[in-house]
Amino acid sequence: YSRPVNNQCFSSFKNGLAVVSDSEFKIFTSTGRVTLTEGSEYVNPQIVTSRSNIIIYDGGRRAYSVYNSFVNLHSETLEYPISLVDMAENGSYIIVTKSKKYPSVVKIYDSDFECVSEYSKNDQIISAEISDNGKFIAVASLDASKGESIVSLNVLKNGNKDVYSSVTVSGTMPYRCSFLTNDRIAL
Repeated sequence: YSRPVNNQCFSSFKNGLAVVSDSEFKIFTSTGRVTLTEGSEYVNPQIVTSRSNIIIYDGGRRAYSVYNSFVNLHSETLEYPISLVDMAENGSYIIVTKSKKYPSVVKIYDSDFECVSEYSKNDQIISAEISDNGKFIAVASLDASKGESIVSLNVLKNGNKDVYSSVTVSGTMPYRCSFLTNDRIAL
């Protein structure tokens, strides 16, 4: 997991460390050797890692980039701000943003950086995660429109817009959803 400290964020990566700040992005090996250095202009730098790739993004803004240990593989600026990002071990990833029509949209990308699907919600997404094998996406959303907090946890199969499984919980406010294994989720 990444940890923010003084406008920089860091995460373990391949037994080393990946660090992004508002001015610089660096990847360090376990011996301290720098394998990549690149400038950064992110106001709210965030980082997500898998075994092979790193996504850095500007939380609350529109830009993100995907890296391996040595190079930038893909960069994109979305139409709307990014609120959450998660990445599977197979290279697929999700980005939570919004659209003109919906306050919450999960954009689902394959390992070739192509957006293959979108899942839209009228509720506010509070957490989203993709399973390590990339087959499932868990989306926790909050509806407080009637004065009571109602949290929905929806599970999608990657590549399918229909909800695979769903549960609704009222009177609670979870922090996040997380895959414990590829087929078990905690809320």
